[in-house]
Amino acid sequence: MEQIQDNDSKYFDVLKSELRHQLKDTSNETSVRQQVLEEALSITTKDRNLSYGNPEDNFRDIAAFWQIYLDGKNCHGVELTPATVADLMILMKVARNLHKPSRDNYVDIAGYAACGAESAHV
Repeated sequence: MEQIQDNDSKYFDVLKSELRHQLKDTSNETSVRQQVLEEALSITTKDRNLSYGNPEDNFRDIAAFWQIYLDGKNCHGVELTPATVADLMILMKVARNLHKPSRDNYVDIAGYAACGAESAHV
């Protein structure tokens, strides 16, 4: 009986060691979900701000141009806000994903969602 317990103990030690090793390896890996969100964070708070300015101001400009276009198409009564622009840009990325899903689309969707939430003050 002692021999079985010794073997069991060794087996469990090896098993615990292997499990610790596997957990250690995966704890250093960044999930795709985290990578996408980190990329969107970087883009919406650094890169794009330098290129296009504050997202809410940029979305307000886009809304104004789209409003002029829609009014010219007799689509009166539609109020476009910066948050609406974010929603519509998300839908554009969803439409692109229907044709060909891409990481860039998902990163942009996350970024537009963050900008939309900020614009809507939620």
